[in-house]
Amino acid sequence: MVDYVHGWLGDGSRWITYEEPINFLPNFRNPCWQHRKNKTAIRCLPYFYLAGFPKCGTTDLYERIFLHPGTAAGTIKENYWMIKARFQLPGINSLDYYATNFFESATSKIIASVKNGFHHIITGDGTPSTIWQHEYWRLIPGNECCSEPRLVTAQYIKHVYPGSKFIVLLRDPTERLISDYFCFRHPVSLQTFELEVERVVKMYETCFGQRSERSCFYDITFARESNLIHLMCGLYYIAINDWLKVFPREQFLFIPFQDYARHLGRELKRVYSFLGLDPLPDDVMQRIVNRTTSNKGTDKPKLAAKTIEILKKFYRPFNVKLASLLADDRFLWF
Repeated sequence: MVDYVHGWLGDGSRWITYEEPINFLPNFRNPCWQHRKNKTAIRCLPYFYLAGFPKCGTTDLYERIFLHPGTAAGTIKENYWMIKARFQLPGINSLDYYATNFFESATSKIIASVKNGFHHIITGDGTPSTIWQHEYWRLIPGNECCSEPRLVTAQYIKHVYPGSKFIVLLRDPTERLISDYFCFRHPVSLQTFELEVERVVKMYETCFGQRSERSCFYDITFARESNLIHLMCGLYYIAINDWLKVFPREQFLFIPFQDYARHLGRELKRVYSFLGLDPLPDDVMQRIVNRTTSNKGTDKPKLAAKTIEILKKFYRPFNVKLASLLADDRFLWF
């Protein structure tokens, strides 16, 4: 049986649920378990997370992953439950809610996919902000009275299912920021973007001179004041370094966006292999590779060279740290 340990707000209301470790069913490859009250009901969590980053090709990769017959997609790609929804309303903060509302259809396919008594199909969560968005970190038990978190979403996922795998697409942070702004900010304004870049970069650089970079990264006030441009999303090193302190490196697959765009077939094979999926026949694989790219960005206006240089200078030291952390110079983006 699953017992519940609750976190509480000062007014006594329940806001988050931490479950005791779950006894997952041994004949399921995907993490699935019997419902604690209804033993005939099966619940399933993600086997993997397509955990980052926005405007780095995650929608396209998500759709291609779930064209593999060894997978079953959840109800929606991006549910934001791990990083946001579970903190917002008491009625949706349990794993049972997460499993039934976002993975019920996948669970049905997983249950049906039995061969020699073993259920081999897997499912995944495609929320691309899982690894970096942290608006509610102060509500995680253990972070009380902290200026920066002791615990992040990674610890919760490890508590729930230590075997989780993570796929992370990474794009030159300057290009990612530009794509993000001109995709999501309407009406778009080139002048507004360039002014915001100067203002927000200065705000963060001032903070870095006074506090730790990690403290500035997790400062919710700064995040809200720079909401027009998600500058801190591109500080990949800080977020990834935190997650690699929780999960071993072999449970991550980091993919440079430029490699995914130029060598799609090769990278897709790496993804399938990482997830333990069977190789596909060449003709099937080619059809998946040849499908139309999803959520492809549009042409961007020409930015002032000064704005580009401000962004590249800001991100450069973090890219160097990331390349060192991952032992991979492809993440330098020089």
